[in-house]
Amino acid sequence: MAAGTILAKVAQPAHLKAQLKIAETQAKDMQLGQKASIDTHNGEIAGHVVRIDPSVLNGTRTVDVKLDDSLPPGAVPDLSVEGQSPSSG
Repeated sequence: MAAGTILAKVAQPAHLKAQLKIAETQAKDMQLGQKASIDTHNGEIAGHVVRIDPSVLNGTRTVDVKLDDSLPPGAVPDLSVEGQSPSSG
């Protein structure tokens, strides 16, 4: 992907969910309940996978991660974030 491409955004901050765009080849390894770490560029938040979109769009699938911790100060709707599973290092 090109530099500056938005890979994920925090959506519905009242419900604390991040929507991650995962390459189709990597999304096949994702599982419901899998732990994830969301980097807001102002702190990391623990979460877990609650939904994996079955459809593919432009080579990616959307993975919803419920955030288990509070958002850091300065977090706003449509905040660009990055996600990682603990096993991906």
